[in-house]
Amino acid sequence: EKTVRYAKMLESAGCQLLTVHGRLREQKGHKTGLASWEHIKAVKESVGIPVVANGNIRYLNDVESCLAETGVDGVMSAEGNLTNPALFTGKMPPVWRMAEEYLEMARQYPPDTSSIRAHLFRLWHKCLPLHPDLRTELAAVQDLAALADVSRRLTERVQADLYASAGDSDSGSCQDVVEEMAEQVTDGSGVEVWRCQPHVRQPLPEPGAAKREHPDDGTGTVKPKKVKRPANKRKGGNPGVSREIRKSAAFKSKFKPCTECTGNPKGQKCSQERCRACCKVFSARNVLDCEGHKFKFKSRAIRRDEAAVEADSSTDALGTATCNGDSLAPAPTATATVGAEGMSTGDSHVCEATTQAEVTS
Repeated sequence: EKTVRYAKMLESAGCQLLTVHGRLREQKGHKTGLASWEHIKAVKESVGIPVVANGNIRYLNDVESCLAETGVDGVMSAEGNLTNPALFTGKMPPVWRMAEEYLEMARQYPPDTSSIRAHLFRLWHKCLPLHPDLRTELAAVQDLAALADVSRRLTERVQADLYASAGDSDSGSCQDVVEEMAEQVTDGSGVEVWRCQPHVRQPLPEPGAAKREHPDDGTGTVKPKKVKRPANKRKGGNPGVSREIRKSAAFKSKFKPCTECTGNPKGQKCSQERCRACCKVFSARNVLDCEGHKFKFKSRAIRRDEAAVEADSSTDALGTATCNGDSLAPAPTATATVGAEGMSTGDSHVCEATTQAEVTS
């Protein structure tokens, strides 16, 4: 009901085409499971705009089944199309053919390397577990040429295994058989690993399921579960003291606690015997240095004081030079029309002497 209400709200807001993925938000990874076509059908029946279904599309016959069961206007596929780009043709071609076609497109329109690697992993997902060394190399290389080289060597290995299993030394005739099989439309049953096919995730076992199962020895009797002895009862253990307690005591004896917060261990070389957070606050408040935590509050304060003293000395020297008539730059002389009694008392003695000389003359 919530899904239908949401779809109607989208239609009323102006949505012209709606794609419905028939899974819940939690259905990801190994929890993907099957998509609910019933919910897609309910959405299609409740709205008047075109609806496209998505989910459970692995083979071409799934497209026909989805259209018939949900009544939607179209079908799309995401993950199924990544593992078999020829999905909508109904064919399952050799992986190396699709990989080479994709790499050729990547050369013309270069994407980022991680996207190329992800596509190759999708295409080769059935063959990579049989060749773990190439799988590791495919995950490590960092450029298009190296990725194409790994794909080429993987193709050679898979084809060699195919010819060996067929027992045919004539690679040409075996290649003809491969091409003939690739052109067949199939429903996915009994597919060889070298053909493009969907990736079906196996559900994860329930938590604790493996521990609850007990192997049968073949006689029809179930072997009793082996009970693990407690840590304090094992050989060499200290009776009454578990390994966890001993480990905790050893930890505490090696790392002394902070003298302030006591919750964190103190720094090994901290001169204040504190953890980093407490040492920073304490050193800043008391203007101290800590070699262990590399705090330089005292050193910086000393450098600031020295810089301030140098700045004051420079200012004093500049003031002395300004008041010294011998070192002072020539001041502008007063005009001849100015009398001695008209001179300001704040003028320099150089200006006063010059003016007096002009008046006398």
